[in-house]
Amino acid sequence: MKYRADIDGLRAVAIVPVVLFHAGFSWFEGGFIGVDVFFVISGFLITGIIYDKSITGQFRILDFYERRARRLLPALLSVMLATTVAAHFFLLPDDYENYSKSSIWALLFASNIFFNENIDYFSQSADFMPLLHTWSLAVEEQFYLIWPTLIIFVAWAWRTGKTWAGWGTIIGLVVLSAIASEIANTFHPQSAFYLLPFRLWELGVGGLVALFAARHSEILLRLCSGLAGNVLFVIGLGLTLGSMILINKDSPFPGFAAIPVVAGTAMMLASGAGFHVWTSGILKLGIMVWIGKISYSLYLIHWPIFAFYRTYSGDVHIPYDVAVALVVLSLVLSALSYFFVESPFRKNASKPAVVAASVSGLTGLMTASYFIFAASGLPQRVKDGGLPAYAESREVMWQWDCETQTIPGLGDGYCVFGESWGSASQRFVLWGDSHAQHFAPLLERAIRDLDTSILLTKSSPPHIDHVSVKRWYRGSEQWSAMVGEQNRTLSTWLATQDHVNGIILASAWVGYPRSLYTLKPSDAGSISRGNSLTEEGLRTALSNMPDQLPVIIFGDIPRLDRNLDDCLLVPGGSILRKRKSDPSCRSIPRGVVEERQRPINNILEDVSSEFDNVTYFNMIDRMCTAEECPTFLGERLLYRDTNHIRRNLSDEEKVLLVDRLGLGQIFLQDDLAPT
Repeated sequence: MKYRADIDGLRAVAIVPVVLFHAGFSWFEGGFIGVDVFFVISGFLITGIIYDKSITGQFRILDFYERRARRLLPALLSVMLATTVAAHFFLLPDDYENYSKSSIWALLFASNIFFNENIDYFSQSADFMPLLHTWSLAVEEQFYLIWPTLIIFVAWAWRTGKTWAGWGTIIGLVVLSAIASEIANTFHPQSAFYLLPFRLWELGVGGLVALFAARHSEILLRLCSGLAGNVLFVIGLGLTLGSMILINKDSPFPGFAAIPVVAGTAMMLASGAGFHVWTSGILKLGIMVWIGKISYSLYLIHWPIFAFYRTYSGDVHIPYDVAVALVVLSLVLSALSYFFVESPFRKNASKPAVVAASVSGLTGLMTASYFIFAASGLPQRVKDGGLPAYAESREVMWQWDCETQTIPGLGDGYCVFGESWGSASQRFVLWGDSHAQHFAPLLERAIRDLDTSILLTKSSPPHIDHVSVKRWYRGSEQWSAMVGEQNRTLSTWLATQDHVNGIILASAWVGYPRSLYTLKPSDAGSISRGNSLTEEGLRTALSNMPDQLPVIIFGDIPRLDRNLDDCLLVPGGSILRKRKSDPSCRSIPRGVVEERQRPINNILEDVSSEFDNVTYFNMIDRMCTAEECPTFLGERLLYRDTNHIRRNLSDEEKVLLVDRLGLGQIFLQDDLAPT
């Protein structure tokens, strides 16, 4: 295939939005779609390379993979080496251990599978993972494993006159993958985003353009030259950029929503093959071609830089001036990588040198990653200024054991704490989500010696019924439907119980409004609308509960705007993280918290006042002084993350917090006896 400058320019169209999206520029909320542009380009180029060789009988699979290694591995391995060294100095042990696991999967070209099982691409936690971006490289590498065989079959089919067998195979696979992607958006949207079966069609569309260009070049030239070619390019560019503007991280994607950007990229690739298409000259501008040439290194380099800055600052939000500086730094380093790593290996290195460098690099990094993993993230790195044992990882901070019991009428596997559900003199239901879970250890301490049992329901925010109040979560209704069914089951069960003394509702109330809707997912996104739905859903839930049964609603605890693990680091440690010595380590202004959480707290208070059997616990009032909300209990951090209390509290800390929140009074009131 002849070199086409417009394809390098198209790579610039792909990479610039990706970088700006990752940098946090709000006007590129759909910038992540640039990866889809890359997929179509890759499918086009790889298919053309394989077909050109196959049709003449010159294709050799080992030569193909040697070319892929020459193109991809030098820059990838050098960036991963630098990232691993940087991670040694930036990451705390728990994060460094997780990094090593992601590194191993990335070196196996399967990091998309790892991240599919472990992290939502659009979550705040993902912004701190230095190798998250390797998921797309894994998709392409897996594509390279299966695609050569298919194109070889197509070439054979066409040589032997079986034209439609060749077209039918590729077109059928593309259509099936697209349909599967749309279906997966409903049932497992994270898999639809990360995994090859649901992304193959995007690469396949690029492949179809290449095959059509090879099989019907004269027709393509007539269709894509002159006025027709200019119109085709303009439409394609409009579809691509329009998708980046209209789609955001809350949109169901990829699925059929990716058709415009995939089709738009295919149109621009096709129009670039025509004559007198002056509009595609935009892609041939010097700056566009230059950015396109360094786009691979830029993709590899920019994300770890952003991730490490966020780790250093402790904040997911990068200030505008810093973001600009980091983008410039990424461009400079990418240019150096292109000229001193990519180009020399691609153009000048011998085949033995490429093989030796690839094998040694993969082996060395794999060994180092496994050592880091086996050594639990090398905690000795922070021996003099590291994290205390109680906060050495978020997993440790969430530790709390709960016995599971069978509940008549509900079934097996329910967490029950305190006394046995069947024999306790008082029984309560703690109904909610992860916020119910973080209150559980405190309530367990509050009921000690009170012959009381508490049943905990998890992943069941009570105001979501999936009828009038639904939630669009990770691009799917599946979670919302599960919650609605669980809540209906619990409501039905409670209506038949005469031995339950009270209900405690605890939920991450503030975290839901933006994702709530009623009629269609596209209605989600409005906080004001979501607040109204929270009010409607809570009122409905309370109306469905027995009116003689006392109900206590726990409001949200004061939420932080950043994680506070850096507050536990003291000068003298070897971790290059920003030490937080300012007063915000010990507390946050109450006024800031109230302003952020007032709309939901007002709703909780107003709805509670409508029911005689409902009591509202405003956790800001109970946890904060008039001026501030503490983040520590004594000398130990209270929070696990931005909105959860640690569950591994000491007994002394539990007693202190139970008293501060007034939790003991719930179980000592005379009017809680069953009716």
